Amino acid sequence: TVIHNNVSMHIMGLPVFYFPVISHADWTVKRRSGFLSPTLQFSNDKGATAMVPYYQILGPSKDVEFQATTFQFRGTGLKTTYRERWENSELDTDVIIGKLDTFAEQRQNVAAINSRFKADVGAGWDLTAKILRSSQDTFLRRYGYHNSQRLNSELRAEKLSGDSYYLIKASDLQGLAASDTEDDETTVLPSVFFENRR
Repeated sequence: TVIHNNVSMHIMGLPVFYFPVISHADWTVKRRSGFLSPTLQFSNDKGATAMVPYYQILGPSKDVEFQATTFQFRGTGLKTTYRERWENSELDTDVIIGKLDTFAEQRQNVAAINSRFKADVGAGWDLTAKILRSSQDTFLRRYGYHNSQRLNSELRAEKLSGDSYYLIKASDLQGLAASDTEDDETTVLPSVFFENRR
């Protein structure tokens, strides 16, 4: 840990910031738990937006990050990102909860998940699973958590072996546009495709 005492920042010879103590990891540290750089933004719709992230190491191949965000005029949100790696697989999960203004009501309890899992399974099978769901149709785009108008959850298993190709697939679509109806939100039940070229 490198510690700096009585740090001041000057612009054109004028003191702008003063910190009694600043500490940070030295160049030999690859990862370290602690607070990351905060961000501050301003807009007419949300007012002052302050985001303070915290990073926590859970092990050699897993970690979690918390991003607490306060929107001056619109409420608060928390995004939790969990990451883990194994020898032949990986998991990335974002869970978002908040009490935010939506077009339906003020300070509505909202939640969403965006989870992705990949793995090499068995003899040449590639497995991919994605879960994307939201409790409300506008807050993800409005508050910058996700910019898609459609959330597609999917389970997919593929195998290419010699001249043979196998595909197992299932999916579910959630529309986030105001005009979307249940007819637009298609669900594909598990289907199996096989092709052999000889």
